[in-house]
Amino acid sequence: MSRAGLARAKRIVVKIGTSLLTPPGDAVGSRRFGSFAKQIAAEIAGRREIVLVASGAVGLGTKRLGLAQRPRSIPGKQAAA
Repeated sequence: MSRAGLARAKRIVVKIGTSLLTPPGDAVGSRRFGSFAKQIAAEIAGRREIVLVASGAVGLGTKRLGLAQRPRSIPGKQAAA
């Protein structure tokens, strides 16, 4: 999408991946997450609808639970998420 198209958009879908939410050395990526939240809040205040999609739930859960590696089974992934 062009910048002009983005400027006119009323609904924006934002995808945040695991690598942005769980950078090396930072358990949750608090600063980055806070920055995303501020940007999204500003867009909402500007009367835009924001759809946030996060694929990082399993990655965050894996770190939070102290697991040595990412679960491979569906039940394991669901539990981590």
